[in-house]
Amino acid sequence: MARIFKISLSFLLVLNTFPNLIIAEDFSKIKENPSQSDTATDLESIEEVPTGIVTNNEKNEKTQQETSPTPAVLPQYVLEKIVVKGNTKTLRGTILHYISIKEGYSFSPDDPRIEKSRIKLLSTGWFSNVKFSLEKGSKKGFAILVVTVEERSTLLLSNLLIGNSSITPYGGLEITERNFLGRGLSLSGSFVAGGPGKGMQIEFFDPSIKSSPFSFGTSIHYSSGLDYLGDSSALSIYKDSLDVIKGPARIDYTRIGWAIKGSYILPMSLRLTLKYRYEYIDAILPIVAIQTTGEKTKPLNFGIVSGKSHLSTISAVISYDSRNDPFLPCEGVNFGISFELSNSIFGSSYNYSKYTTYFEWLKKLKWSHVLKLGISAGLIAGSAPFFEKFYIGDLSDLIPQRILGLSFDRRKSFNLLNTNINSMRYETIAAKIFIEYIIPLYRKNRGIYGIDFFFSAGLFMLASPEDFEITPSNDGSQKFVPLDITGNTGFRIDTQAGFFEISVATLLSLIPVEEELTLWR
Repeated sequence: MARIFKISLSFLLVLNTFPNLIIAEDFSKIKENPSQSDTATDLESIEEVPTGIVTNNEKNEKTQQETSPTPAVLPQYVLEKIVVKGNTKTLRGTILHYISIKEGYSFSPDDPRIEKSRIKLLSTGWFSNVKFSLEKGSKKGFAILVVTVEERSTLLLSNLLIGNSSITPYGGLEITERNFLGRGLSLSGSFVAGGPGKGMQIEFFDPSIKSSPFSFGTSIHYSSGLDYLGDSSALSIYKDSLDVIKGPARIDYTRIGWAIKGSYILPMSLRLTLKYRYEYIDAILPIVAIQTTGEKTKPLNFGIVSGKSHLSTISAVISYDSRNDPFLPCEGVNFGISFELSNSIFGSSYNYSKYTTYFEWLKKLKWSHVLKLGISAGLIAGSAPFFEKFYIGDLSDLIPQRILGLSFDRRKSFNLLNTNINSMRYETIAAKIFIEYIIPLYRKNRGIYGIDFFFSAGLFMLASPEDFEITPSNDGSQKFVPLDITGNTGFRIDTQAGFFEISVATLLSLIPVEEELTLWR
């Protein structure tokens, strides 16, 4: 019933408005009314493609004209060169990488590659505004594309986390430079601390190696903390005392690891990412831990090797993201499919496979409101460590999420549907579907960039295979698949100082709640 109070202070700009492109059937109209265009010079004198240059569009026009009359088509030009203005930090070559039209290409003012390139530049978060305009070239039929950018600070303070649980208060911070050395490189460092738990991570990412479709990233991380399994009736014996301890069984663990990944842009703007990850794990577990539920007594499954162990995995992800804004998007699609494998062949102490998928769709409605639909699902086969399983806080909007892999809270789900969801913590099967309605309240290029009001509702499941077995409970009632309802409402605000979310969930995260724990398997 509480969630991390998450204030993402970012010096990234929400990309709010689309600058006008040069799209007109008659360039002379632009000359007569300059206020309707962002062009820097008289476009009436730009002439058509010189004789001898025949584009595919022209061939298509001729075919269409022979069959049926068609509307007038804007003239084609040859791109003589690209001029970049306003960039004091970002290198020209870095900007050109995101422009789909290259020098020597033929194009028209309404070419969809122009808008696509503009959105790609805005989505980097390096600029507060991007404008495209045309100037006449040095000879007949040639044009110059002028790209004017307004740079912004790319030093990002994000994930400023403040939370308070029944165990301990906690907090963390992430600092990222998203345009390191003006080359579009990303360098970030993050940390979190609270009670016995602490963690840190350093990450480097190059989204385009030497302006190629390949990217590269690497990271190192460290975390140390406590977690618990079982409820107040669990019995445990630890090596240091050999006394029988009643209550949730304690897991004391340390993780140190690194990862390396590379990706490639496929056709249709799909991205393929391959990743290798290694972790050294040192865990202290009870010698014996049992849990009694009703008339049944069984050992607790910690899902982790006692003492020293190794986790070595390879993974592949295919993803696509066409959202027009990284923080307050109003249109686009974002989806991904991933597969991860851990096996002793790679030197891992754990053998399992993990499959996940997600899909989000955003649509701007006629009355300027935004509808967002999302669905996600995951499955783990084999024996995965507990921290690799799906966590209740990853699905419910009203339960604190993990931070750098650490869980600082032991609260359970609301259980509004009266299932056994309140006994779920780390499980191998997960799914969620949700709908969100967004009302943009304010948009501007400077100061406060945007304010959105939103409310969402969803249904999620967190289970293990045995939860799908149809068996009656002790009182004769039917056992249902563990489902629950989630939702949230509040405001998202993007300003020059940072990005804030003020919602019911984030406010509830400040209130620690003592609850009797049920079985955590």
